[in-house]
Amino acid sequence: MADSREDFEAIRQIHTVLVLHFVDGMKQNDIAAALNLSASKVNRLIAQGRKLGMLRIAVESPFQALVDIEKQLIEVARLASAIVTPTVAGSPESTLQQVGRAAANQLLETLRDGDVITIT
Repeated sequence: MADSREDFEAIRQIHTVLVLHFVDGMKQNDIAAALNLSASKVNRLIAQGRKLGMLRIAVESPFQALVDIEKQLIEVARLASAIVTPTVAGSPESTLQQVGRAAANQLLETLRDGDVITIT
């Protein structure tokens, strides 16, 4: 019977640490201080929670559909990367601006000194 009580307490402690870290946004060191645990113990509890399937992280974004299309383009066309931008229906000027911004940002992120760009 002691094992089930100990298991319950261990799972409860993991739950507490997961909530403090992922829901409340506390840093592991702060959780350690608040619960009188070592930072490494907090880290291990988080790892255990993941291993036990107690943690599910979902990122909700209005850009998810665009990211999904990017992934499909990369996979199907075997590209190194792809960027899909939102457009405004009936506004070719706005669409062109969006594409221009996306292209400029991509160039800024990927170009290095000495790279050469050719446009035809």
